Amino acid sequence: MVSMTYNIELNKMIPLKAFFCGVKIKDNSKLHSDKIINDVNKCIEKCGTKKGIKFSRRKIFYLLLKCELSRETDKSLEDRKIAKDFCEVVNCEIFFDNYMTIVNGSIMEKKVIGGGSFSQISKNKISSHKTRDGFDSYGKDVHKKEESVLKSLNLIEKRLSYKDIKFLYETSYSQIKQKHGLINI
Repeated sequence: MVSMTYNIELNKMIPLKAFFCGVKIKDNSKLHSDKIINDVNKCIEKCGTKKGIKFSRRKIFYLLLKCELSRETDKSLEDRKIAKDFCEVVNCEIFFDNYMTIVNGSIMEKKVIGGGSFSQISKNKISSHKTRDGFDSYGKDVHKKEESVLKSLNLIEKRLSYKDIKFLYETSYSQIKQKHGLINI
């Protein structure tokens, strides 16, 4: 049986990339978050001055990226409303809906850690994957890593094209800005 690879549809790719970029930026630049948000705002503003579906999709990317960067803050609901409203205006509601599916798929459940009087409950946290305890085909106890974000959109990582995997996991925010002609704003 041959496993077929496929390309991710744009209405899934843009929200996925916004999520992965946002998580990576937050992990690497907690000290400079205001600077990053200001930069994303400039990109949103610049995309908003141009007409056409290409620029609408670019603006959607930056709006969703801003949603991810403001996630778990007081600005989150406001940023999501702005992104949702824009997606509705340009008839791309599916982009926002897919982003929210990713958001729901990336929330790790609370877990009880330890036992007895030393037990504690871990907080919900954001992750692109979930680790499950299980058994391999030989009955050995293993921890399995599941790409829950991809799974939430009914995607399987090992069936994605090389180009999509490379874009999702290796293309940086700076590279995207450069491709969009927004590097010096």
